[in-house]
Amino acid sequence: MGYMLIYRLADIAPDTPTLPRDPCVYAVLWFRGGRPVPIPRMLGVDYRGVLYVEATENLRRRVVSDLLRHLKAARSGGKPRANRHALVVVAEYFGLLDKIRDEELYITFKAYPDTLTAWRHGWAVLRTYAEHYGEPPPLNIYFDRKQLLVEPAEPDPELLEALGLRKANRGQALGVE
Repeated sequence: MGYMLIYRLADIAPDTPTLPRDPCVYAVLWFRGGRPVPIPRMLGVDYRGVLYVEATENLRRRVVSDLLRHLKAARSGGKPRANRHALVVVAEYFGLLDKIRDEELYITFKAYPDTLTAWRHGWAVLRTYAEHYGEPPPLNIYFDRKQLLVEPAEPDPELLEALGLRKANRGQALGVE
């Protein structure tokens, strides 16, 4: 098993080949000064700086068309809108857009062969995170009832390691690009 790369959101261009158009589970991470920002949680501290985890059927569209575009609109003073990316809505509501700069947001992801598999692994990672820290990642406050109906897969060990939910084996690292 290898390691998962991390990309700075501010460096992702609309036509980037870095992000696949495949079903994926992705996590948005908070880094400051090249290091993850520790986030106090109910049952411990998340030293990987995980802000948000989601599954999507097309990662490039979700990140470029939704997340990046909606972050830009929110930061430029546009009216708050309920149909913005959930991360942006929550960050805007709680005033976090003033605290977290665009260049501090990073993304890591893992692709899956189909949307249902991505959803099942995404839900499994969210459930494992919540069990580990006593609550979901701080910007994951929206839960769709459909998520509760999907039987989660066994948590993906590579995703769990990337999010600090299992200790990495010797010689493995989380690469930053």
